Amino acid sequence: MLIAVINPFLTLKNKNFDLGQNVISDSMYIDKNELEASSKLLKDKQMKQVSQVYKEKVINSIQEQALKIDGVSQAKADIEINEDYSSNKFGEITRVNLQIKRGKKQSDSVKINSVMPVKKIDISLPFIKGRNNKTPEAPVDDESKKITEQLKQTINKSFEIKKDSIIVIVN
Repeated sequence: MLIAVINPFLTLKNKNFDLGQNVISDSMYIDKNELEASSKLLKDKQMKQVSQVYKEKVINSIQEQALKIDGVSQAKADIEINEDYSSNKFGEITRVNLQIKRGKKQSDSVKINSVMPVKKIDISLPFIKGRNNKTPEAPVDDESKKITEQLKQTINKSFEIKKDSIIVIVN
């Protein structure tokens, strides 16, 4: 049995087989595969970071543009982009959600807002028959429509986004 185990190694020794060379070449192959896998993970991580920084800059730009419009006191934006970095449309803005608050821009001085008067509240349950089934709607006036259209036009020109993909909510 000992001869059966040792015999293959003696055969390799007689053929000038260099075990160290084969171990090194196999090790290099394994290292190459590990390096490729690590490289792919780093590329994915880097592209996520790039898209995150890009989103933040675009959001800040949209908010700044919104605040430049008369009648807008606050703005909060969120966007959706194509994050598939293998695509030709990587980074394309697919949707913009913008919430604005109407009012005059606050100056550097501190202002004290008065308390709103108390109004009668109508509590109605829509699933009970005989009750008022009104659905609450956001107040839409001509000024809000004008601001919304102006914001859509500005964002459309700046980022070449379809107006249908721009949602503006006025509070």
